Amino acid sequence: MLEIASAHYWFSGPAIFVPASFLIGVILGYVGGRDRMSKRFKIMFLILAIALAALGWKVTSDQEKTTYESRNETHDLFNAVNKVLTEENGPTVTLSANSPAWMKIAYKEIGQKEIVGPIENERIQQYFRSIGDSKTYRDDIADWASPFAEWSLQQIGKNGPKSMEPFAWLEWGKTLEYPEFGCIVVLSFAGLHHVGFYIGDKGDDFIEVLGGNESDSVRVSYYLKSSVQPHGYRSVP
Repeated sequence: MLEIASAHYWFSGPAIFVPASFLIGVILGYVGGRDRMSKRFKIMFLILAIALAALGWKVTSDQEKTTYESRNETHDLFNAVNKVLTEENGPTVTLSANSPAWMKIAYKEIGQKEIVGPIENERIQQYFRSIGDSKTYRDDIADWASPFAEWSLQQIGKNGPKSMEPFAWLEWGKTLEYPEFGCIVVLSFAGLHHVGFYIGDKGDDFIEVLGGNESDSVRVSYYLKSSVQPHGYRSVP
């Protein structure tokens, strides 16, 4: 049975661009050579061009669907792994008396989470307001990882990049060759950007990160070391 991708995949940028580019090339070739073509050849030429364009449209839309589903599967796997590793046992880090001040602030926020439905968590709204944007954000729609990091630092008189985009932190502070407890760590996984505070190594492959909007809450989660962006460990000035 022929499976057809949903409409929004058919009308995605690549799904339109690929067959449209092909058809434009065909039309230009047809216009340039139509005086030398027989009527029968013209009809066959156009039918073949339309069929190939439709095939390209379907293949591209299917690829868009596969990519999207693969990204969601990776994201779901990440959430499942973290549920097993951290949610059942709670935070795995104990702060010492000489921990950085911003980490003590951020650590106290563990447990803040989104509220299901139209009601917003007022504390998360404070995170949003820390970036200096007057826009009203929905905590269950907008990513609040960067606002959480910003808010935590502002509580001790430090300002971050004041951006909703986690990758903005790649231009903030100084690059660290090796991560330090409490430093900023910028990650990318399943096509998503993320930022949080580095806790420490967890084996050969994982690191622990304290951040906001992790499974819709403030919590400690595990991330692959390979997901850390180049220059993704940033010192707090």
